[in-house]
Amino acid sequence: MFCCLAGLAVLYNFCCCQTVDISYTITSSKQAYAARVLEQTFSKRGYAYKRSGAEYTINFLVDKKLGSEAFSIKPSANRITITGGDESGILYGSLSVAEDLRNGISLQNIKAKAEAPKLSFYKAGF
Repeated sequence: MFCCLAGLAVLYNFCCCQTVDISYTITSSKQAYAARVLEQTFSKRGYAYKRSGAEYTINFLVDKKLGSEAFSIKPSANRITITGGDESGILYGSLSVAEDLRNGISLQNIKAKAEAPKLSFYKAGF
């Protein structure tokens, strides 16, 4: 019985999974890490990563106007744009999307949001 159910799950994922592409700056180590986190989450949630011609596209952008470590997530049709005030903001936005997916929210139901740090970072002098 278990083998039949497992086989059906594999068949469902093979035939019916949605494909996702992530567009980011390859030379950025933080963006590459954020993309890997999302790719792993997609795989665990039944999505397939596809480099071109995917049904969904995730775009990473930097907009310094948002401020350091801030991010916004803007879904539209088959695209989600994660904009960070800097590279860290893109990473935090990606982690937020990954968390939503792990909590059972599908890509189609990701909500727009924006977050920024409440306190500025203070470096203690030693």
